[in-house]
Amino acid sequence: MLKKLFFLIFFVFIFLTLFLSYVYLSVHNARPVQLLNHRVTIHWDKHGVPHVLAQQEDADAFFALGYLHAHDRFWQMEFQRRIASGTLSEIFGEKTLEKDKFLRTFGFYRATQQSWSYLDSRTKYIVQRYTDGVNAFLTTQSLPLEFKLLRYQPKPWTVIDSLCWEKMMAFDLQNQWSTKIQNYQLLQALGEQHYRELVLPYPQQAPTVLSSADLAQAHLLTLPKNTPPQYVLTNLPLINEAAEKLKLDLGLHSFAGKGSNAWVVSGKRTTSGKPLLANDPHLSLQAPAVWYLVELQGPSLHIQGASIPGLPSILIGHNDHIAWGVTNINPDTQDLYIEPPSTALSVRHEIIKIKHKPDLDFPVFESAHGPIISQIVPSLAHLPHIALKWTAFLPNDTTVQSLIEINYAKNWQDFTGALQHFIVPSQNFVYADTEGNIGYSASGLIPVRIGWNGEFPVMADSQHEWAGFIPFDQLPQVYNPPENQIVTANNALTPPEYPYQITFRWAEPSLRAERILQLLQAHSLLNINLFAHIQNDTYSSLWALLRPVLLATHPLDKESERVLSRLRTWQGNTDTQEVAATLFAAWYQRLTTLPSSKVPFLQQWNEPVFILQQLQNNGYFCQPDCQAYLSHTLQEVAHHTAQRPWGKIHQAHFIELGLGSVKPLAWIWNRTQATSGGLFTVNVGTYDDQFIQTKGASYRQIIDLNDLAQSQYIQTLGQSGNPFDKHYDDLLKKWSRGEYLPMRTTS
Repeated sequence: MLKKLFFLIFFVFIFLTLFLSYVYLSVHNARPVQLLNHRVTIHWDKHGVPHVLAQQEDADAFFALGYLHAHDRFWQMEFQRRIASGTLSEIFGEKTLEKDKFLRTFGFYRATQQSWSYLDSRTKYIVQRYTDGVNAFLTTQSLPLEFKLLRYQPKPWTVIDSLCWEKMMAFDLQNQWSTKIQNYQLLQALGEQHYRELVLPYPQQAPTVLSSADLAQAHLLTLPKNTPPQYVLTNLPLINEAAEKLKLDLGLHSFAGKGSNAWVVSGKRTTSGKPLLANDPHLSLQAPAVWYLVELQGPSLHIQGASIPGLPSILIGHNDHIAWGVTNINPDTQDLYIEPPSTALSVRHEIIKIKHKPDLDFPVFESAHGPIISQIVPSLAHLPHIALKWTAFLPNDTTVQSLIEINYAKNWQDFTGALQHFIVPSQNFVYADTEGNIGYSASGLIPVRIGWNGEFPVMADSQHEWAGFIPFDQLPQVYNPPENQIVTANNALTPPEYPYQITFRWAEPSLRAERILQLLQAHSLLNINLFAHIQNDTYSSLWALLRPVLLATHPLDKESERVLSRLRTWQGNTDTQEVAATLFAAWYQRLTTLPSSKVPFLQQWNEPVFILQQLQNNGYFCQPDCQAYLSHTLQEVAHHTAQRPWGKIHQAHFIELGLGSVKPLAWIWNRTQATSGGLFTVNVGTYDDQFIQTKGASYRQIIDLNDLAQSQYIQTLGQSGNPFDKHYDDLLKKWSRGEYLPMRTTS
């Protein structure tokens, strides 16, 4: 009894402390209506979205952006810069030491420091003014509660802090290095024939972002063919030796998961006669939200859309002339080199501060190709050196300059000129302008390989060096395509006749792209409401693909027959009330384990085309009897899956950065919301093995180039990082219901 009373008093104390702290902050951190002696005016709408008007110079608007980001999200910014700089252990202690070693080995912060000198003077000035705005908050306002709980004072914000998160975004979106190790391990386990059955090429009939006609219009079919042959290594003993242990370190699994949707149609396809553009990037769900909605206006600047706290620009949105959206290309920009024992290595000493412990001198070794990552993957640590080469390590990373130039672009020429400075992470950009033009351009540095395709780790020799990069004017690009529409949903960029290899494997199947195209083609003329309907579509193309095979399954008992009967009448919608959606998700989850009987370390393989081909053709991975395998998995679903509505088990979890995993505090910051959607739906709802949604549309926008004031957007949670602020999660239900906020402008 006394123990329960103690815990009750403890939780009441914690609650009162947190509540009173935030009441204090809400009073003393009152939003400034004016900054810089009346040179900047800020108006907040009812959703907490700030609209900034800088009267004397554009840089004042970026000063205000820095102040606003810090005011509403400084703990998020602080946590992000500590990830990028590998300094988590300074505040969390030894439990994050291995993470810091990993991050210091990659050297994201160091690479960012090297890129500063390559930025032009305007970019440097804007970044400095943004940084000044962050520090203006730090020197005049109280810190968020997280700093009180962790009991430390943050250092002043620097210009490098304002750039470094871009590197971490690249790391989050490009992970070919681990895929290459996985590929080689699978090749050794299966042999080439069965490896090729597992790792399928992109289907020839599947849609590509650009058509052959688009390539011809962009004069990209007259270039000499430079696609390397399929390349198989027969033996890499250094990797073989570690294969069994490596699976435990990396948790090997299929690469499908993250993605985005973006599409644009010309005025020939709309009721207004002007283009419409939609975008929804799919990222990991978190609290506070990834994005921060804002409008910035200055003497020669007027932009609105989604920013990321810590970065001085609008990443997705529109200005008075153009609108743009992005999806991830996931090109092959990384290679693993197995260095000979005689390779000369340099060493840099990283001093890692550890809370309540002495500083650690951590040596990082590097070859000419890049950092030796075998020292931070435990199962490779006893082997000779394996180095990572990656475009993000190049010193001339001017990506932030590109983002700022996009904010100022007035036409296609300005826009593509800005993209020439975009280095990493390579993105698909869709474009529209108020003059009625639409376009698409790939971006970033993509290596050229001659005689090898980058699918596996390679020996560090002269045969495996990069032969430069695809020139910007030869990247996939089209302006006013004959189709009057462009759709990119992480599907392949180009048909086979494109002269360069972008990647050895595309990030996701074409299911979302096919569904978006189907919905666009269902209407002769489109409007904002139809775009919103498409963006929030929850029809399962995965079910449509597998339905004929699954419904032909022979049920082994009455319970299996009841499940099958329910699925026969299901129309494929993954709404929160659909019980059939739950049953199908449980069945598909079992089907993703199909390869595990042949490759025990491969726990899941979320590749629907592979699963379909194996089941249709009595393939190697479900032998001796694929029909018996289907019947058995159906029986498992029937006996072990509660027939509950989809929304009861499929719920989005937003976990707070840093402290959200601390159980006594998690309830304060973390949020949960029942959601529709599923794997490969347009309104994607990617989930873990417990069906908890972990990834989704982190931001949605629909831009009307006929009337920008009619445009609309939404993000996941809210604008504030303060869990006691009404704007911390006031957008969550709107987001889950597929609703939007109006993009009303100040002018």
